[in-house]
Order: sequence, then C-alpha cells, then structure tokens
Amino acid sequence: MSFSNNPASNNPPSNYPPQEPSRPLNHAESPGAADPALARQAAWRFSARNKNNSAAWIMWALAPFVVGVQIHDFYLGSIGRGLIKIGLMVLGWGLFMVGYVSWIVSIPTTGYSDEVPPPGPLFLTGIIVSILCFLALLVWWIVDAFRMTRRIEAQNDKTRQQIAGELGIDPWSF
Repeated sequence: MSFSNNPASNNPPSNYPPQEPSRPLNHAESPGAADPALARQAAWRFSARNKNNSAAWIMWALAPFVVGVQIHDFYLGSIGRGLIKIGLMVLGWGLFMVGYVSWIVSIPTTGYSDEVPPPGPLFLTGIIVSILCFLALLVWWIVDAFRMTRRIEAQNDKTRQQIAGELGIDPWSF
C-alpha cells in the first residue's frame, strides 16, 4: 500500500462510517433481533396459551372413567377426533341398549314361567357391534398414549409460531 501526499487519495470511502438507518427498524424484517418488550409479551402470551403436559396426561388417564369421553382430544385442539370418539361411544351404548331392550321386551310378562327366551338376532347384533365400538375406542386410547407427547409438542410449536408471526419476532426468542 502506498501513501501519497495527495489528500484526496487518502480519504476513506464515501459509505464510511456506516450510517444508522434513516427509518425505524421493523422487527418483522429482521426476525433475529427481538425487542425485549415484544419478547416478554410473546412469552406471556405463549405461557397463557401453551398446552400443559400434566393436564393432557391427566385428561387422557381419566377418559375411561368420565363416561369414555376423550377430553384430552378437545384440550389438544383435535375437535374432529374427539367428536368421532364421542360418536363411537354413543353408537356403542345405543346399540347395546337397543339389543338389551329388545331382549327384555321378548320375555313374557304373564304367567309364572321359568323359561327365558334366548336372545334374538337384534340383541346379538347390538352387543357385537357395541363391543367392536368399545374395542376400537380402547385401541385408539392406547395409541393416543404413544402419540400424546408429539401432539403436545406440535400444538405448542404451532402456538409459538402463531404468536411470533403476530408480533413479528423470532419464534425462539421467547
């Protein structure tokens, strides 16, 4: 590098020193730099809307004892899946009751006969289909146990991405 006595040739480039931006920085344009106030607001929103592992597992464990209603599906946002399970439960109990009532009605009420008629085809069909519905729900409940953690993480990640998009910040800055 050579130095000359000419002052014009020793001047720094015209873009030196770097200038501050002339307009305010838009946080949506730079996802890595999060304003601490926005990050704090996002953290509060996320903590209010994220799904709790313990709550989901308790709801899953109590499902068989709450008339078979799969409340953990509704908690995790799977409304359609929860409604299908409720439909299977109603179908199972309904067919069981139809079969049972059809058998009770076929029992003679007059006289003192010790003979009880054998169950008819409506009873057997109702019982078999209701058992199949309950077995499907049992298998689905066990499968839910293996997929629960992934579903919770996916729901929380979706919530994190949504909040970050609303506030225009990096999803992992809070």
